[in-house]
Amino acid sequence: MQGPDAADGEQVVERADRVEPGACRDDTCRCAQAVLTQEPFGGYGQLWVDRHPGGLVGLDDEGPVLVGAKLNHVEEPAGEAGVPFFGGAYLPNDEHALYDEGDLRLRMLTTGGFSEDGVTGVKPDDFETFFRIHATGVDGEPVLLDEVGTEYEVQGGTLRVVGLSDLGQVEDRDAGVHYDDCYVEDRVNYIDVIIVGDEAAARGITHLEIPALEGGYSAFYNPGGPGPEPFPEVTYNAPGPPDLEPVVVALDDPMRVDR
Repeated sequence: MQGPDAADGEQVVERADRVEPGACRDDTCRCAQAVLTQEPFGGYGQLWVDRHPGGLVGLDDEGPVLVGAKLNHVEEPAGEAGVPFFGGAYLPNDEHALYDEGDLRLRMLTTGGFSEDGVTGVKPDDFETFFRIHATGVDGEPVLLDEVGTEYEVQGGTLRVVGLSDLGQVEDRDAGVHYDDCYVEDRVNYIDVIIVGDEAAARGITHLEIPALEGGYSAFYNPGGPGPEPFPEVTYNAPGPPDLEPVVVALDDPMRVDR
């Protein structure tokens, strides 16, 4: 909430329980201690710098962005497959249901449900359309993982992207599940990237990137985007910007709460 002691682009925290973790990035937010640690911390009166002055993230002036990214081993609990009550049309949608391999799960949290045009859903084979992963190379220089099925030599071993999960069911044309514009996915704020590779190599993963239109990739939209066949001279939601999110490597401590 904007307060009397806040300068332009800053916010004063008047209720700590209303601080969004996505606001506490880099070194711009002293209240991050209240979000990222288990120590009691008074958030009242703390400041954070608004990355989007003049508008809230996800409104029609800008599309969705990443809030966080965390790397875990592929293990139980798996995706959302264990909760069929919430939607049989897109479950099971975890990595075990979609793929016959996978060592690592890179889970992203977003500011809103992602869509390639504001109407159609994201599909498990869309990694190359929207994402790339940054890792540390053998020579210490950055390496981009931007293709599915390609084995990349990085510091500590090799890594290979399998695909996306935590979206919808695996493609099954006999059952009427197709990776097309009618694909049904859960449209929630989580998407997983499934990776095969060495644990030592995985520890060198540094960032998850959405290059967006500026990077020659497709952009993400909130619901209400242009759709697959937009009308000319009609204003729709704006595409999401390029985004580079640091990855929290949680291979030793999964940093997961009980269900």
